[in-house]
Amino acid sequence: MESYIPLSSIGRTPPLAQPQHHQPQHHPDQNGSDMTTTEYTVTGMTCGHCVAHVTEEVQAVPGVADVQVTLEGGRMVVTSADALDFAAIEAAVAEAGEYTVAAN
Repeated sequence: MESYIPLSSIGRTPPLAQPQHHQPQHHPDQNGSDMTTTEYTVTGMTCGHCVAHVTEEVQAVPGVADVQVTLEGGRMVVTSADALDFAAIEAAVAEAGEYTVAAN
């Protein structure tokens, strides 16, 4: 089976991929409200209990709607209605244990 190449695309270069920024991203939730998702890296976690403690403490930060923490790589994704103060996230992670957090 032959591939089809539209004549209108011959001689054109494809658009360059846009660089990925690790800034908060806005997206609607199930109710259509605009939500903000921010990625962080948490270091110092060694087990599932660490993940549970970090998740619990960050979930308690006012404005946080959801927290997803992955042990491998220390990836933490926080969803909120508005942008969150990094100091509040940092304090919550420190409260969970001897962990550090960095915004991606």
